[in-house]
Amino acid sequence: MRFAVLGTFLLLPSAALALDVRVYPAGSIYVQRSNPDHGCVDLVVHNIVIINDAKGDVVLQGAAVEVLKGERVIESRNVTASEIAATTAAISKNGQMATAELDTDFPWAALAAGHVTLARGSRLHAHQAAAVKNVFINVQEMPTAIRVRVHARGLSASTTIGVSQKQPAAYHSPLRGVWLLRSIPNVTSHHRWNSQTEFAVDFFKLGENGLPWKTDGRSAADYFGFGAPVLAAADGIVVATENDAVQDYDVRLRREGESDADYDRRLTAYNAAMQKADPYKALLGNHVVIQHANDEYSMYHHLESGSVSVHKGDRVAAGQTIGAVGDTGDTNLVHLHFQVSDGPDPLTARSIPFVFDDLFPPGGDYGKVVRTK
Repeated sequence: MRFAVLGTFLLLPSAALALDVRVYPAGSIYVQRSNPDHGCVDLVVHNIVIINDAKGDVVLQGAAVEVLKGERVIESRNVTASEIAATTAAISKNGQMATAELDTDFPWAALAAGHVTLARGSRLHAHQAAAVKNVFINVQEMPTAIRVRVHARGLSASTTIGVSQKQPAAYHSPLRGVWLLRSIPNVTSHHRWNSQTEFAVDFFKLGENGLPWKTDGRSAADYFGFGAPVLAAADGIVVATENDAVQDYDVRLRREGESDADYDRRLTAYNAAMQKADPYKALLGNHVVIQHANDEYSMYHHLESGSVSVHKGDRVAAGQTIGAVGDTGDTNLVHLHFQVSDGPDPLTARSIPFVFDDLFPPGGDYGKVVRTK
């Protein structure tokens, strides 16, 4: 994964190089134009890491995440020392399974490279770190930068990271007909809290019953959308595919008489084992990644077993069938996960904002039933 130290560190002279504040992943913060008619945008700062580079202990007192437009602070969020300690403890306890999901977004490799360990509270020993995750902020102006200020006893530090001003590129819908767009890029979506999936959307086909399944949803064939053609969203070159992942409904679905706790434990253990064996199959299932001329990559996940009809190196045209809607990977709900990323690897590249140019009527809202042309 690509991580880097961003910005500059401003420290009190008496505590030079005592605190190292970093924002991950590297690069600009992307914004979601949540209500462009009213100038509203929102953003997520996914990972802030505070490292004690001093020889002695440092006691954190809190942090502030400030949204800047030029030199002006237009919004801010305060994070208390107890909140930082609780987040750090949870990540440290669960490791790469933090918050019960594979936490590929947290910079474990960067910490290990610097021989840094996570602290157990707000007191950081030498070469220990604390973490802040997923700070969400909504503003009514387009910001230019994010500044993170950290306060500890007797010293402070800050770092600044830019906000991307790039306009989202337009893509065709990867499906035809009427679909429900769910898990859109806002705070209601699990996608938003990981940089790899932040701006992804999920397509579900609904029936006249208002549900995605005909009876009980306990098989892929019971879903209205199962097997629907998935189309390339733009011209490009296929750079990755997977076609032989299969779903195990006996494991995925709750068994008769099984408690919530037992089901959660069983499914968590199964997911962990699958992710260890092959994280791409476990999380994405069958998938296709296409590189486009603007050096962006469209990604299509959870495709039907055996349905992928393209291969690495193939040139595809917008609208060409590349697979079919399925249920493979970390889901038992038949749907299409679609996103656009800044690199070819779905587990390390960053999801980036995009727009569809063929929703009907034009400008059709995410999060509603939409029709493509």
